[in-house]
Amino acid sequence: MRLFNETKEALEQQVATGEILRVIASSPAEVLPVFEAIADSAMRLFSAWAAAVFRYEGQLISMAAARGGLPGSADAVMAHLQVPHAPTEERPEGRAVLTRTIQHVVDVDNDMSWGPRYREDARARGFRSYVAVPMLRGEVVVGVITVSRQRVGGFAPDEIALLQTFADQAVIAIENVRLFTELQVRNHDLHEALEQQTATSEILRVISTSPTDVQPVFDSIVRNAVRLCDALHGGVYRFDGRLLHAVANAGYTDEQLEHWRRQFPRPVSAEDLSGRTVLTRGVVRIADHESETGMRFSPEIRANLRARGTRSLLSVPMLRQNEVIGVISLGHGQVDAFSDSHVALLQTFADQAVIAIENVRLFTELQENNRALTDAHAQMSEALERQTATSEILRVISRSPTDTQPVFDTIAARAARLCVARDAQVLRVEGDQLRLVAAYGSASMPSIRSISRGHAVGRAVIDRQPIHVRDMAEAIREFPETSAPQHGVQSVVAIPLMRNDVAVGVIRVSRTQVQPFTEQQIALLQTFADQAVIAIENVRLFTELQQNNEALTRAHAQVTETLEQQTATSEILRAISSSPTDVQPVFDAIVHSALRLLHGHSASLIQLSGDQLHLSALTSVTPESDDTFRANFPLPMTSAGVVTHAIRTGRHHVVADTESDPLVSAIMRQ
Repeated sequence: MRLFNETKEALEQQVATGEILRVIASSPAEVLPVFEAIADSAMRLFSAWAAAVFRYEGQLISMAAARGGLPGSADAVMAHLQVPHAPTEERPEGRAVLTRTIQHVVDVDNDMSWGPRYREDARARGFRSYVAVPMLRGEVVVGVITVSRQRVGGFAPDEIALLQTFADQAVIAIENVRLFTELQVRNHDLHEALEQQTATSEILRVISTSPTDVQPVFDSIVRNAVRLCDALHGGVYRFDGRLLHAVANAGYTDEQLEHWRRQFPRPVSAEDLSGRTVLTRGVVRIADHESETGMRFSPEIRANLRARGTRSLLSVPMLRQNEVIGVISLGHGQVDAFSDSHVALLQTFADQAVIAIENVRLFTELQENNRALTDAHAQMSEALERQTATSEILRVISRSPTDTQPVFDTIAARAARLCVARDAQVLRVEGDQLRLVAAYGSASMPSIRSISRGHAVGRAVIDRQPIHVRDMAEAIREFPETSAPQHGVQSVVAIPLMRNDVAVGVIRVSRTQVQPFTEQQIALLQTFADQAVIAIENVRLFTELQQNNEALTRAHAQVTETLEQQTATSEILRAISSSPTDVQPVFDAIVHSALRLLHGHSASLIQLSGDQLHLSALTSVTPESDDTFRANFPLPMTSAGVVTHAIRTGRHHVVADTESDPLVSAIMRQ
């Protein structure tokens, strides 16, 4: 019979657990049905007098579900326990929260550790024993399950264990609801974001398809703004610096639209929404125009808003370089209807409107520029030819970092051709002379000229500015040293090559007829002069860089060698300090350091003791050669050889070739 009762009890507990799980599965968005199922199962399985489930959130506890007790007592108790309040040690559910432990009361009347209010509740609901089991999510309390009985004696361990199972299920239900709610919020946010992105993309498509007309863009913006913000109506306005112009709308009836259009254009005013937006250059959001005190609406505007059923308002400026060029405004039928996300969306639309306005402006300017470019085609062709020549010289400069001659040759050729001249020359300053370094066309001047104001190139160097001789015959007295008439030169221009306000050379171009050079041609020659200076500087800097690199390489090698020597010295000193009674580690360190630093094949240390030479240290080559070398020691000082010679003379001896040096003994050579 006992086994039957235990089996029956276990089955009932499993059924109750399964029922709670089914409620959890069928209520993914609500925990109350789960709490009620837990209270009902506790009442039934424990023959309880009463059962309750509490939630603990934000450091406040409140009763969520209650069953049993004296008739009407559940409502009375819930009336004050449903109100969120801070848990205290005076009630078991509060102590369970604060201690995160099970609170088991065997006899409420005789247990004075509980507060008087709790004992009053016990008498009101008619129970004597009580248990409170905390609902734990990890180490965090999220609620409490309480069960009471009329009789004294409390609850058995297996009953408390079952309540702990119920508590775990309640935690699962709370987590499910939290995750479900978060998922719904995330889905809502994603849906809203998708709609906004779709609207933004639609407006961008309209912008791309209307490069010369902003009206389709404004229409799309106001239509999408009204739809996505769930507004009653909306308008787009352009501001020309003085007046507001209505350009697009949505949500108006025909009658309202006619009235709306009659109000524009009009000056900006602080008494209307769009005017206030222009004046403040910022977002204007009004939760309820009926109770708004920060903005005074005119009687006419307020009457219009009431007629449309409008309560909350939102207006965003279109800003181009911090200047207002327009406004987007919306009206909503509910109080405080516009959220921060609505503001952000409208600001995005305002930015797109500015893009559309700018696109049309730029497109119009581009058309005008195209017409101007068409009219100036001949001039552009000439300029293109000059640019091509300039680019060609730059390419030569980039390909000749160590040689200026190709650059000078190219400059002379391009200067003569583009200036329609017979010849052109490039000269370099060398001391007090000018030396010809490049020439194109017929020779019309000596290859070396002294620097003097008596001829054009010399004066260009001295004055450090272009010298333009329009007619040499008329200016011959100004240039008594010129050789131009001898070569039939009639017009000549000389452009100095300036580096740091010092002339380092000259470009000279001449013509055999009187034909002054144009301003454009002189400007082009000045560009060629700048490029020549760049070439000269490139070669100088490249040469200096090579010299510096070579110096750095040598310095690096010296530093590396010094560092290696210092390291070897330190190693030998460490060997000395660590072997105060034994010289062998020091000798070994010396030969290995010498071998490494001198990149040798082998190294040895030979010590003189009396009249005998002893091998004290040797780096290994091969076992056979090492044994052969060691077999020669000790060696008498009377023997001939490099070592004995160095010891006798007290000087080092370098053997360049062991085969030809007479001091190398047969043994060493072997």
